[in-house]
Amino acid sequence: MKKLLVVALIVMMLTGCSNKSACVVSDVDTVAAQKFDRYAIGDDYSILVDKETGVCYLEYYLNPEWSSHSVYGITVMLNADGTPKIMEK
Repeated sequence: MKKLLVVALIVMMLTGCSNKSACVVSDVDTVAAQKFDRYAIGDDYSILVDKETGVCYLEYYLNPEWSSHSVYGITVMLNADGTPKIMEK
């Protein structure tokens, strides 16, 4: 539950931004770096793995040049049976 609240806080902090100068991305990135391992799978997508539980999350970030708005999303990755995807160590 605590991990879900951290992820929700990160999402809320980023989705409320109307332009880059209003976002406190560096603080969020610092918290995320302490909590998650990040594996980039392209320019816009990453897989976040919780360092404690191994639960995987899909992260999307887009900052188009033609817009002052950034798009950010995160969701838990699920197995076929609906359980959270766990990264094997």
